[in-house]
Amino acid sequence: MNKKSFLKKIINNKLSLDVLMEFENILDENHFYVFDNWIEGEIVSGPIISKYHVNILMRYPDDLKPDLSALKRLDIFDIKYKVKRVGKIYYNDDNINGDNINPITGSNASNQLNNLENNKTKVYFWLIEFVIPRRLFKIL
Repeated sequence: MNKKSFLKKIINNKLSLDVLMEFENILDENHFYVFDNWIEGEIVSGPIISKYHVNILMRYPDDLKPDLSALKRLDIFDIKYKVKRVGKIYYNDDNINGDNINPITGSNASNQLNNLENNKTKVYFWLIEFVIPRRLFKIL
């Protein structure tokens, strides 16, 4: 889902927007933004509202890793979190993406394979998944 469709989905769903605003308020009241790079995160999934929890997944560029010591502030609220560094391969050729690569065949196969290897970039980023007890949200 691209940013535009994600924003449109959130804006059209008032409950999701309110939950995200309350989550931001939890971070703000616990002074997360004083810690390095917390302001740089973007929400890539959520809020996913279940019977007892709300899940939100945030992403940070590799070079803007947030100061993870801030997460200790969430322990008193029984908010669970998982941090993971992941990478994704992007191909610099507009005709190729990581999910749809044409098969390499023919006598020119080694050249095609070398070009493919030379045109890829592996990008790393940090994912932080939050599992927040539903009772912390006034709106729910």
